[in-house]
Amino acid sequence: TTLSSHKELYCGHCWTFGVEPTVSKEKIRNNLNRVGDPQRIAMRYLGRWERVNGAACFFPEQMDLLRRFARKGIREAGSMTTFIPPMPGENYGVAIDPARGTGRDETAISVQDFRTGEQVAVWGDNESKFTDYMYDLLEITKQYQNGVIWAEYASGGEGLIPMLAKMPDLRFYCFQTRNKKFDMNLRGVDKIGWKPGEANRSRLLMQLIRAINLGMEQTPEGKWVRKPGVNGAIYPNDQKTIDQLELLFYNDEKNGKIMVPEGKNDDRIMALAGNVETRISRGGVYYSEFDPVMEEIDRKALYHEQRIKIEGNDYDPWGLD
Repeated sequence: TTLSSHKELYCGHCWTFGVEPTVSKEKIRNNLNRVGDPQRIAMRYLGRWERVNGAACFFPEQMDLLRRFARKGIREAGSMTTFIPPMPGENYGVAIDPARGTGRDETAISVQDFRTGEQVAVWGDNESKFTDYMYDLLEITKQYQNGVIWAEYASGGEGLIPMLAKMPDLRFYCFQTRNKKFDMNLRGVDKIGWKPGEANRSRLLMQLIRAINLGMEQTPEGKWVRKPGVNGAIYPNDQKTIDQLELLFYNDEKNGKIMVPEGKNDDRIMALAGNVETRISRGGVYYSEFDPVMEEIDRKALYHEQRIKIEGNDYDPWGLD
């Protein structure tokens, strides 16, 4: 059924290219009348994205590859799944995307081995308050060699981070912000936790997409294969995280904003992205002594920090090579 020949038959199923829509037929119809492009409507409201070329952040074959190499948990304990146990001498990042525990959004914790890039453990719960899951976070951090904690300063993080900051012997990712007090001499201030915002979120997700793509390549025959041990890559092992990654798409209606469909969760995605941010930031702690790739990343990070201090919000580091 095509829209041109059956404009009066408002079939939401057909309008989303045969995939069951995630919203009402009326909402799809109203948006189609306004936008006039059924493929863009499908990009916005599909439940699965592989039916629409160019909309998804990852190709279907890439998602198949991620699923094929996803690990089964070797240990399940409450809300935590362990894929790879902590190893002495390794350096870990423990990223948390907090939620308020209302039963909707999930508080997600992802642990990454900085050396191998592997996601080694996850924790997820949508009912715990920060006063409860804080102790799970501390226990996970302790297990994984006092890993560097990355936490979003929102949705519970505003209560969690001040409490964590009072505890001794913890290592934190610090987000460098501009301090109005020092505007005249362009100094910045380090603040524990990650500062949310549209620009910061886009940068975080672009870094994540790049890190996942680094861990795979397409052969001349068109087959996607895994590239293990690539510096700067991340290898997700959690099936629920991979399911959320499949939903990521570039929304043309919002200037290509990277997002998931309305009503879908991206909490595990953001925790995974927090691992990547911690790994490549100056506060990421892990730097191989003979690692020219990380030295180059660090050099560029310092350059971008200086530009941000000078140009403020007008500076777009993603517009530069």
